[in-house]
Amino acid sequence: MNKSMQRNLNNVYEFIKDFRRRYGYPPSIREIKNSLNIKSTSSVHLYLKKLDNIGLISIKGKNKSRAIDLLDKNSINLDMFCCLKNIKNINEMDIQEDEKFDFLISKDVFPSTDTLFVYKMQGNDMRDFGILNNDSLIIKRQNHAKDGDIILCFSHGKARVLRYCPYSRMNFESDAMIYGVIVGLIRLDYSNFRLNL
Repeated sequence: MNKSMQRNLNNVYEFIKDFRRRYGYPPSIREIKNSLNIKSTSSVHLYLKKLDNIGLISIKGKNKSRAIDLLDKNSINLDMFCCLKNIKNINEMDIQEDEKFDFLISKDVFPSTDTLFVYKMQGNDMRDFGILNNDSLIIKRQNHAKDGDIILCFSHGKARVLRYCPYSRMNFESDAMIYGVIVGLIRLDYSNFRLNL
């Protein structure tokens, strides 16, 4: 996670805790925005969503004022987490990152995240391998793979998730450009993160 994002998340979390302790109820989105000099309410929503994904807060419902619940009474050190970029588009030449969405993941799970990114699975082609539609795949960026690895590649004009079998044409096309190897999977299940490795 970059230091600016980490600082902003910490500031928002500490402000919510302090406000709730002082007044007995949580702040509104606008109160967070104005008190912390955040440029827009959409940025506040982004920070709240990240804090919700980490498990520090819970947002009771959409379009409700003061709908923030603290889940952990102790302060958390956000240095324990790293930020993975979400990929929105892949083409023959490059991978385009989505600047709006990041995934926060514990450094206990992936100590080194420099080469990791997240790609959302589209379709059920890999169901037999335990990968379902809308799963978020954690991918290690590299242009090579071992026999049997599950990879993200560009083939036949689109991004595809395939099993790398260079000696069989069953699951892998020899002209495919490899972007990375799947090293983890995040599946949202009943609004809670469950990490399957």
